[in-house]
Amino acid sequence: MRLGASEVRGRLAALAARHPYLLVDDVLEVDPSARSIRAVKGFSFSEPYFAGHFPGKPVVPGVLLMLAMVQAAELVRDGKPARLLRTRRFHFRAPVQPGESLVIDLETAEEQGEEWTVRASGSVRGEVRVKGTLVLGVAPSGAGRDRGQADG
Repeated sequence: MRLGASEVRGRLAALAARHPYLLVDDVLEVDPSARSIRAVKGFSFSEPYFAGHFPGKPVVPGVLLMLAMVQAAELVRDGKPARLLRTRRFHFRAPVQPGESLVIDLETAEEQGEEWTVRASGSVRGEVRVKGTLVLGVAPSGAGRDRGQADG
């Protein structure tokens, strides 16, 4: 199901993260019954982390690619904050560079109590750059905006 612009804005506003760590720009598709999502993050040349990672040959830090996937998982769960507990068979196949857009495909594989497992991949122009399984948990109370995080 394709979301309208106002629904996308509403879902993104529900996330605790803000610039420069809001790592989902758009939601292309969401299937609430399957708890799956297709989202996108475009990485511009002006992102602050490119200055030091790595000078002369910038790449998106792997931890930020994983964080983008965690945020996509939060969007599937109506913006409820999650924390990354562990990864399984997570592979970085090729770097993501400034000027590229990462398409995140994520589906919920399993839910047990306050933990859930998602299979996620990130592709650029149809080429899988990062792929793996994330085990997520409910973020502790007070996470994100509840801690007084600014909207800026």
